Amino acid sequence: MTLAGASADPASLRDPSGTVYRIKDRIYRSVSAHGAKAFMAAWQQGVLQRCAEKKQLIATELLPESSPEQHTIAPDAAYILRHPTLPLVTYPYEWSFGALKAAATAHLDLQLSLLDEGFTLSDASAFNMQFVHGQPIHIDVLSVIPYSEGMRWHGYRQFLQHFFNPLVLESATGISFAPFFRGTLDGITSDELLRLVPARWLLKPSMLMHLVTPALAERHANTAASSAKAMVPLPKHRYRGLLLHLRQIIAALQPKHTHRSLWSGYSSAVSYATDESTAKQQQVKAFIATHRPKTLLDAGCNKGDYAAIALAAGAQHVIGLDSDRSSVNHAFNRAAEQSLNFTPLMIDITNPSPAQGWNTTERSGLMQRVQADAVIALAILHHVVIGKNIPMKEALAFLVALAPRGLIEFIPKSDPQVAGLLRYREDIFPHYTLEMCKMNLLQYALIVAEHTISASGRTLIEFERIA
Repeated sequence: MTLAGASADPASLRDPSGTVYRIKDRIYRSVSAHGAKAFMAAWQQGVLQRCAEKKQLIATELLPESSPEQHTIAPDAAYILRHPTLPLVTYPYEWSFGALKAAATAHLDLQLSLLDEGFTLSDASAFNMQFVHGQPIHIDVLSVIPYSEGMRWHGYRQFLQHFFNPLVLESATGISFAPFFRGTLDGITSDELLRLVPARWLLKPSMLMHLVTPALAERHANTAASSAKAMVPLPKHRYRGLLLHLRQIIAALQPKHTHRSLWSGYSSAVSYATDESTAKQQQVKAFIATHRPKTLLDAGCNKGDYAAIALAAGAQHVIGLDSDRSSVNHAFNRAAEQSLNFTPLMIDITNPSPAQGWNTTERSGLMQRVQADAVIALAILHHVVIGKNIPMKEALAFLVALAPRGLIEFIPKSDPQVAGLLRYREDIFPHYTLEMCKMNLLQYALIVAEHTISASGRTLIEFERIA
């Protein structure tokens, strides 16, 4: 028996220590008999509370035994906890390099804080890290366990696969880690990475220690010698030294972006005249000020210019989607530096993150997680229709389905941006016109207003979805 409306989150199904439940807009966590002792040790010593105050760990409320939830969510649970609801759950294969790097260092900082308190973490899953106002926070309180002298870091290999190896891959080769991580939720193994990075990287002492040695260990994982080595105690000062060493290495890593796409630099290099740019900004501000969306989806967010404008105009939270790595990384750094309630994700809207993992429910698809009140799709329609060959009608149906109201920018073929897309290919888009755009849009929504914002004919169309 469970409380009406309660549903166990499939993302917690592998955790023997407890289960996460969602009831409307609240998050609860049951603590099993398996995880009860470790949780209560951390709770009674105030470790969880102090880490939460430092914003390293999600806030936790221990419900009294007399609470209704204690008896209805999971009657056999040792304890029931309550956590604040996150604005959006995201996954590491949707993050920029900067986001994964920030999550990695935050994980290590939490480990160091816990070690000072006589505790550590039982694992090192990147899925346990989330972002609030651009800042990473660990959300799995049941992975906090007591530390005992000589204990080895149980999550070392997972940390390499989820954090270190993906960051090294992009830093050393310029290859995005995201497709690898999306393809296998266990991250990138050291053996796989060893085959991809340039040989000169393998000569670095840090790579010999944290890449070459683990890769060789993976190849001989079942030998008696490797098993015996895994059992050697690790003194606390060496444990701390390992965490600090990894933190120092990761802090120095930078993405190696070896290309510039059509999208990178769009907001700065593509050009509107000053008055045209001002007109576009004013229309976006007016739209946001009128509707004041709790969650705004910025499809094609680029470096986050309009996300910042929307937040200043009254949007509470902006979720940005863009497929250009450099742009999304810039947007993330901007959100982190300015503590903006802006979550930029590396997403190709023609191929968004699917539902996957166990029974295709463990990690839900992006469209299942995003619940937006409004959408702005600025300078993206031509990329979808002409750049990706998605029919205009399908593209508009998708954009309208994202939110009940929004702004869509139409850029005509006479504009340099569309001309650039058509420069080296046949123009097979006779129906790509403003008139056909509006005609197709009217099948799904009402056109509230339209504003021509440039001499080339760029037009902002405001819509309200038909119920």
